[in-house]
Amino acid sequence: MKAKISHIAFFLLISLVSLSSCKKHTIVESMPEPVSDYQIWSVVLDSLGIGSSTTILAIGDTTFSLVPYSDQSDSLFRLYVQTNIPSIDIGVLDDFLSKNKLSRKIDPLLSLRNSYVLLSKHKVQTDFTWYTTNYPNAGHFITISRPGYNSDFSQALVSIDFFWPMAGHGEYCYLTRTANGWVIQKTLGSWVS
Repeated sequence: MKAKISHIAFFLLISLVSLSSCKKHTIVESMPEPVSDYQIWSVVLDSLGIGSSTTILAIGDTTFSLVPYSDQSDSLFRLYVQTNIPSIDIGVLDDFLSKNKLSRKIDPLLSLRNSYVLLSKHKVQTDFTWYTTNYPNAGHFITISRPGYNSDFSQALVSIDFFWPMAGHGEYCYLTRTANGWVIQKTLGSWVS
């Protein structure tokens, strides 16, 4: 009995050490995800006119994380979005902030009008010359967040960023679900450089 308790205690200790040594920005490997995430991403990428002048879309192969967010920046984010989108359900913001603490792998399941390629964000961000050489017709390099939803999945919020060597910008996209699918109701600028 003592040996069994020792083994359990040892297992718990190892588990705690393993959890505490994990990096805060760990990328979660591909996992089952509601198809609606891919629907949201596809609607956003198709609806914003992305790709109208390019032959291929270059998209980051993982979602981006919003860390390091602080309680103060979370509050400012909430205030900004709620001021500009008064009808947004607070649950959407809670879910958005919670889901985007970690990055997630994006699988090639997007349904887009344009061809697309999923590229390593790290590779593109550390060697933009490689990107412009290998994908000269791609235009901006695009990264996207995980969507946040309200409890009945009738509203969603996603963030999308566009990068080019010396410039870029980001947008929050607020969507609602209608009888015909997801529709972008409003976009808000999130940053520009």
